[in-house]
Amino acid sequence: MAKKVNNSNSQWNSQPENRFVAFFDILGFKDSVLKDDHNVVYDKLYKLSNHINVLEKPFTGENGEIVPSNLKTYNFSDSIIIFSKTDSAEDFNTFYLSAIVLFSNAVSMGIPLKGGIAHGKITINQSKKIFFGQPLIDAYQIEEDLKYFGIAVHNSIEKYMEENNLEKRVDHFFFEETTPFKSGKIIHKNLNWFLAYAIEKNIEINDKAKVKENILKKIKEFRLTTSGSPRIYIDNTINIIESLYK
Repeated sequence: MAKKVNNSNSQWNSQPENRFVAFFDILGFKDSVLKDDHNVVYDKLYKLSNHINVLEKPFTGENGEIVPSNLKTYNFSDSIIIFSKTDSAEDFNTFYLSAIVLFSNAVSMGIPLKGGIAHGKITINQSKKIFFGQPLIDAYQIEEDLKYFGIAVHNSIEKYMEENNLEKRVDHFFFEETTPFKSGKIIHKNLNWFLAYAIEKNIEINDKAKVKENILKKIKEFRLTTSGSPRIYIDNTINIIESLYK
């Protein structure tokens, strides 16, 4: 991860500022609340919240220094939101890596997600609990339109990457594929959470066959939890994996 300046004591600006936003939705949550035991649902959410809270904790930098994550997370019911403190290249690095790690951890726990990320001016006033801005809407809308277990990248992120010459530096963690949306199949940029899953399972990421085998095995397990039309999300995810790791 990129070297960062330790500014853990600095306050978040409550005025409008350019930031990165991720919006995640837990798929099938309402059905799970209806059919599963209350304590089972609570236990899953409790374990997931531990992974969410970790994203705000300081981490060890490249040179052994302790640095802040510069992220804020909020989760309520079936929604998870991640905000970055600024839109620096360092915060972008932490932001997208944290997003794919959280996504991978959720899938490992048997919690299917879909999400979107965006960039732009947003107000975060923590004392007044005021959070609003165009990127929050953009991240939500592209997540809402998405139709597979994945993280769609809004064009505002693509623009940021191009303007800051970051595409080649971060290309490993992004991919462009024909992506299933409710509005149709569209060639689109996505975050590659599959890599985080492989790393978590100690799989060599260059061994595409092994990565593919393990991810497909996990995704197919979700077929035991649902029937009918919701399975389209599973089928679409399998198709993405098959195409990406062919």
